[in-house]
Amino acid sequence: MAGLIKVLLAGDSWGVGQGSDKSISDFINKDGIQCDNVSKKGGSHRDIFNSIQQALLTQHYDYIVCILTDPLRDSQGGIKVTLQKAGFDNYETIIDVLSRIQKKEYKLLNSLNKKIYCLGGCFPLHSDIEEFENLIPICVSIPEYLNPSWKHPEVFFSISWDETVEKLNDIELINQLIKDYDKWQELKETEYFDEEDPWHPNELGYQKIYELVKQRVYST
Repeated sequence: MAGLIKVLLAGDSWGVGQGSDKSISDFINKDGIQCDNVSKKGGSHRDIFNSIQQALLTQHYDYIVCILTDPLRDSQGGIKVTLQKAGFDNYETIIDVLSRIQKKEYKLLNSLNKKIYCLGGCFPLHSDIEEFENLIPICVSIPEYLNPSWKHPEVFFSISWDETVEKLNDIELINQLIKDYDKWQELKETEYFDEEDPWHPNELGYQKIYELVKQRVYST
């Protein structure tokens, strides 16, 4: 079909549509737009980069949309490493390391030399994303967009909760991580999240994200 708009969607489980029977790509396709979804559950920024790079080898896309993820997944050892093994001995160290990883992965995505429309899913976008000319932030934090009174915690648990707590001796750090964990529980039974899975939007949530993408990316 001549003139068909083609969109590439990349991300982690938020791109897959976990927590719902429909993903953002399903809503986009209903607009008569071809949306290829290369998202991967538990995916890292490096997975997102590789998926986009691979897709671009065989296809041309008018727009690339990315739901970016938790930088911890790009740390040495990935999501299976404990905080202790990663050298995270206090909360401030965790935040600093995540910030540095995030900017490193932004640089990698920027190197694709393609305009990429970015949203923060389980982890908010770093403010320094503005420094990367090919990365266009359209939503710093999807959960905050869906629930404006909610504040995104600074750490997302991409590693085993039980394993992490067992290996930590710092009570202050444990308490802060528990506080961050509990923040996600606040999303239970809100309009755009369900009690069974407060870490992913429900169908209404994905539909609202789709509407934002449509407005900011490909709406004419």
